[in-house]
Amino acid sequence: MGWTGASVEQRQGDPSSIFMANLALADLLFVIWVHLKIAYHLNGNNWIYGNGLCKVLVAFFYGNLYYSVAFIVCISVQRYLAVVLPMSQKLRSTFLSFSIYVTIWLLVWLSTIPLYLYDQDVNIPNMGFRTCHDVTRPSHKKIAAGYFLAMGALGFVGPSVVCIISYVLMLKLCGTTWGNLPLPRSAAKL
Repeated sequence: MGWTGASVEQRQGDPSSIFMANLALADLLFVIWVHLKIAYHLNGNNWIYGNGLCKVLVAFFYGNLYYSVAFIVCISVQRYLAVVLPMSQKLRSTFLSFSIYVTIWLLVWLSTIPLYLYDQDVNIPNMGFRTCHDVTRPSHKKIAAGYFLAMGALGFVGPSVVCIISYVLMLKLCGTTWGNLPLPRSAAKL
């Protein structure tokens, strides 16, 4: 089923399926590039593919991380809204889902551009190998630190908080709803 099943549901306009299909696409893009990372580590962390390919690998690696978090948050919020407002057709809009996922793809893609602006591979002459993103040049430390702190906060911590809040509120709502239901006769006798 996988990608094909998600595509069929996407045509039906279910927002959760649209977000799941985009999550699957983000993971597929990661799988396309992960073999280079595996080869790099199997080669003793010696990068032999050049700076350009290293930049692409790093950008896809972090892009996948932020795409995945963003689409998981979209699914979480969609589920929360389905529980809180189950009859709202406005929240099930295919156009709204389309707009959100296009915005996510664009924002994450733009956020990876700084990874292309400085060298990701560093030659370590005294050890005899070249790294890919494992070592930062001293001249790039401030840029890299600022970028990764900002992306960690905006791309991971913030969305994770939204995801946690949506599930906690959903559980709270379900708990109060279930608490008001009458007990079955067998449970009432206990």
